[in-house]
Amino acid sequence: MSSRRSRSRISDDQIADLVSKLQQLIPEIRNRRSDKEYKMRAKKLIADRLVSRLT
Repeated sequence: MSSRRSRSRISDDQIADLVSKLQQLIPEIRNRRSDKEYKMRAKKLIADRLVSRLT
C-alpha cells in the first residue's frame, strides 16, 4: 500500500494550482446562485401580479 501512496502524491505546485482554480470558481458559483435566486423572485413577482390582475 505504501507503494500506491507514493505514486499518488501531489506536488506542492499541483496543490497550489488546484487551490487557485478553485478560488476562481467561488465567485462564479456565487453569481450563479444569486442569478437563480433573482430569477426565482422575479418569476414569483410576475406570477403574483398576473394573479392579482385576473382576480
